[in-house]
Amino acid sequence: MLTLKDCRIETVRDGYLLVDGVSLTMNRGDKVAVIGHEGTGKSTLLKAIADPESIPYATCTGTIIRQGRIGYLEQDIAARWRGVDIASFFVCEKPGKPPKIDAYEQLKHLPKALAKVGLEGLDIDETRTMDTFSGGEIVKLGLAKLLMREVDLFVLDEPTNDLDFDTILFLEAFMREKDRTILFVSHDERLLDNVATMIVHIQRVKKQTEALTFVEKMDYRDYREHRMARFDQQHRIAMDERKAHAKRIERWRKIYQRVEHQQNQAVREPERARLLKKKIKSMQAQKGRFDKAEAEFTPIPEAEERIDLHFEAGVGLPRGKRVIDVSLPVLRVGDKVLARAVDLTVMGQEKIAITGKNGCGKTTLLHALYETLKPREDMRVALMPQDHDKALSGLSPLSFLEATQDRKREADVRKRLGALGFEREDMLRPAERLSGGQKIKVLLLKVVLDRANVLLLDEPTRNVSPLSAPEIHDMMKQFKGTIVCVTHDRSFIEAVFDSLYRLDKHGLTRL
Repeated sequence: MLTLKDCRIETVRDGYLLVDGVSLTMNRGDKVAVIGHEGTGKSTLLKAIADPESIPYATCTGTIIRQGRIGYLEQDIAARWRGVDIASFFVCEKPGKPPKIDAYEQLKHLPKALAKVGLEGLDIDETRTMDTFSGGEIVKLGLAKLLMREVDLFVLDEPTNDLDFDTILFLEAFMREKDRTILFVSHDERLLDNVATMIVHIQRVKKQTEALTFVEKMDYRDYREHRMARFDQQHRIAMDERKAHAKRIERWRKIYQRVEHQQNQAVREPERARLLKKKIKSMQAQKGRFDKAEAEFTPIPEAEERIDLHFEAGVGLPRGKRVIDVSLPVLRVGDKVLARAVDLTVMGQEKIAITGKNGCGKTTLLHALYETLKPREDMRVALMPQDHDKALSGLSPLSFLEATQDRKREADVRKRLGALGFEREDMLRPAERLSGGQKIKVLLLKVVLDRANVLLLDEPTRNVSPLSAPEIHDMMKQFKGTIVCVTHDRSFIEAVFDSLYRLDKHGLTRL
């Protein structure tokens, strides 16, 4: 189905190495998960495989052998297809390109595909454009587009982004089907646990200057244990080698110093001096062998840098403070009524998660809460929206975080971005050139710098690597303020939140 041989990807502009030496073979039924911290090149690798023309910013060398038809679900469908009508989305490979010959023939499979993702009855002849759908609905449309085609290899970049629970469970079952071949990137730890049969782990080590890739044919749970065991074993071997070497060198040094002293004392004993000189030469040769052995030691494994992000001391609210107490007779978008009788009371330091089907009004509710709370002077409210590109307005991280006018603040922001894994070049890149996970980190840092004590978060863990997720979870868990969060991230919900609510047309229900 797919073979990669020594694939290497680097950026065109600065020669920055994203991926180095990836080799793997995928057969029918394999479920290969690509993991790694944000900005390590996971999405670029998938694009190089599925659609090489979509990465003009990078070059890919090595060998890629594709067999059969590839179906690619991109990470940010909305941004690419913004303003395109839904009918064109289903029949065209790319925005602005004419349909392929067999595109209309494939449309006969679309009603069944739409039903599978919970969009039965959708009329694709309407003039509605892609950007009028919710984030989850757009992902569903992308999945339906792949399902209606006879795809041999599914390449999925963050397929659970913005999906509701029902669709996530459908997607999981779909991916697990025995003969289905899947290459995917996902932040969803449960999906990784339940689906992956092979892991491709892209790492950056040596202060982000060197790329490493590990390919292991095992599931994600086993890989986590294997990775830790491998790290511990390699570290133990490396340290034992160096400890034994240090002892050898110390013994050698003491003997060498003694022989050298004896030689200095044997100036009037030519024969003894000659023998001592010969011994010194022998010992110098021995030191050369020690140096050669040292150059071949097992490398000390370098752990990937953990992200360092936390709220400052003193940021929070009293537990007994009534932060939110709203009663909305109706929740609507334009003339469309989404829900009725939406009542919500939230206290200080309470953390609640809101779920619900795509399009039910969760994002609309968050924005309504923000408009209600924003004028209050007894709290600092931050809204982290679902549309990251719109929030960042194309600005670089430094510009967005307002760090370009004050040197002291710029130094602080650079230090904080560095702790999140940003290189100097990343800090100056426009938002559209950042990875999805990097955008999340910038928005989270904005919340921290603003010292917000009420957080309204819309899918804050989407695009965040599972390797970074534990730090994000811990950050939110330790937060002494109030959190209202729209999320369908199962691990996130279990790790952080006190209460779970479902929004539907009848209002909010505590589960």
